[in-house]
Order: sequence, then structure tokens, then C-alpha cells
Amino acid sequence: MKAQRTPPTDPFELGAQNRFYDAMSSIQKDVRRGNQAEAELGALALYLWNPTAAWNKILNASTEETIDPLTILAVDVLHRQHEEFGEKADKGVRARLAMLAAGLIANAPKDRTADEMLHLTDFCDILAKRDQLDRWYRDLGVGPDIDRLLVEGVASPELKEKYLRLINRDFVLDLHTSGGLIKGRRRNTVKGETHWDTDASFCANRTPAYEAWREKVYDPIRGWAMGLLRKAEAHRDARGEEMSWAGTPQKKPAEEDADRR
Repeated sequence: MKAQRTPPTDPFELGAQNRFYDAMSSIQKDVRRGNQAEAELGALALYLWNPTAAWNKILNASTEETIDPLTILAVDVLHRQHEEFGEKADKGVRARLAMLAAGLIANAPKDRTADEMLHLTDFCDILAKRDQLDRWYRDLGVGPDIDRLLVEGVASPELKEKYLRLINRDFVLDLHTSGGLIKGRRRNTVKGETHWDTDASFCANRTPAYEAWREKVYDPIRGWAMGLLRKAEAHRDARGEEMSWAGTPQKKPAEEDADRR
């Protein structure tokens, strides 16, 4: 039987360890839950490995998780400043812009109505003083490590352990991540879609309009669609099929093939 993958020992080897999507998921889940310090730490770790990927995730979250115009504008301004500084600028200063952007979205009131409409149709030092940043990191328990990371690009074992705990949290490992797929949370499966509805898409600090949308529109339609999905899953089981990692039906492998997976 194939051995289980071990977690990466260095959070900045995300690509080599196949944790790239888990890392992006961690940022977005903390944004949804209003976890400012954790969202910023996740943004920093991903930024130091791949700045473009970090900004792509942050910019996407700025219009997926909130409709607050000031937040959306502020994130855009921070990204523009990052691009204007250029690669010759201090990497710590540029990284901090991405971190601030993630923190702003975490603190914004949440409204995912537009994104959930798409899901329903598819499925059926700039804005904060440095002492504030230091306080957030101190509350997270990683303050001294952050400065060393920004200056030297070196993370202590303690910081690495804290970061790995962030990307290994159960609500992070949804149907978009390798960790979620290992847990059987695949697209168009009851297990994967239920985890998305109950844990992965959960938002704190919802706007009243978004609360009403969920209650009157999203939840009833989603519940109806989940009923159809349960019937389809029963029919697939009867035919000896399962969902692939991509979310399409395929024949279940023989036992020896399943062991090799």
C-alpha cells in the first residue's frame, strides 16, 4: 500500500509538497471567519513562496467574500503600490502590503451572494501602524519570527509548526484542496459538498442582506440540489462508479488498484 504523504517540513516548499491549494484555502477560510492575524500569516507564507499566487488569491477574495466598496478599493490600492514598488524594493515592505490586504478583507463585513449565485447555477504600514502589526503577531505568538522572516527569509521551527497547523485545519481541507481530496471530499459528492456548505464556506460577520439571501434563496435551492445529488450517488454506487478527483463519474478501481492509490 502506498505510504501516506507526510506534511512538508518547510512552509515555503508548498509547491514541491503539493500543499499549494491547501495554502490558498487557508487564507480564504481565515478571511471568511474574520481571523485577521492568521489570514496575514497565511498570506505572508504564500507570498514568500509565490507572490503572484498570493496576490491572485487576495484579489479574488476581495470581491468574492465582501461587497464593501472601501475594502475592495483599499485592496486594489495596496496591490497597485506593490506593483509600483517593483522587485528591487525591500521584500518585507512588499510582503506587508499583501498581508495588510488579507487582514482588511478578514475584518470586512461578509457577503458572498454573487459567488453563491454562480455556485447555484453551476451546481444545479500603509493602512495600519507597525505597532498594530506587532500586536497582531504577538497575539498569534509569532512576533519575533515575523521580523526575521521579512529580513532574512528564515522561519524558526516554531513558526513553521504554527503555519502547518493553519493549513492542516479541517475546515481548510475542502473539495478544492489536495488535503480535502485525500479525505474523500470531492466535487459533486455528498461528503465534499456537505463539508463545503457547513464548514468551508462559513462566514462570520455576515451582512443582513446576505443572511436573508442564505435563508430565503441559497439554502432551499442548495437543499433541493443536495437531495438530487444523494439520489445520483446511490445510482452511481449501484453501477459500481465513483466520482473522480475532477468531479466526474468513473468506474471504481479494482482492489489492487485501490491499494496503489
